[in-house]
Amino acid sequence: MAGDPARLTLAVGAALHGTAAFATQNTADPKAALDGIEDLVHLLLHGLQPR
Repeated sequence: MAGDPARLTLAVGAALHGTAAFATQNTADPKAALDGIEDLVHLLLHGLQPR
């Protein structure tokens, strides 16, 4: 993955933290948020790969 590791870490961490925040504040269904983590990580990792 190309790019500054610190910036990539921040982007991935923010996405995961946001999902957790939605789940704990009942903005999103907690089970749906948990079930979506694998998809979120897949999209982040593959979306950040150089094309």
